[in-house]
Amino acid sequence: MLIAACSSKDAETATGNNARADNGASGFPCVVGNGENMMDKVSEDLCAEFDKRKDDSSYEEQVVITLKKDAPRPDFSASGITLVSEMKNAPIVVARVNGAGLNALSKLDGVERIERDGEMRALDN
Repeated sequence: MLIAACSSKDAETATGNNARADNGASGFPCVVGNGENMMDKVSEDLCAEFDKRKDDSSYEEQVVITLKKDAPRPDFSASGITLVSEMKNAPIVVARVNGAGLNALSKLDGVERIERDGEMRALDN
């Protein structure tokens, strides 16, 4: 079974490898590893999608990775991460990741946020 390291703002920080926390809002369990607080790194919808497919190690998503400003560029060579493109005028990288890749990204110091790639729309109201 492959589970990505995810969390949400409502989840409690857990300790130990593969400790699970229920965020209470959407009901999906997220994994928090080694007592680290990954509360703001991985978007909830991305967590939910990987959690639904936790038994499918071949499942991948295209993601937008926002890097921390003025931080050294992280090493994206981990298994499960395939770079697609990189913006030259903003600290943003697009990549395809599987669960292991998402897990690795969530632990990189230079990564600020990981979101699903896709069409964005403004609210109508």
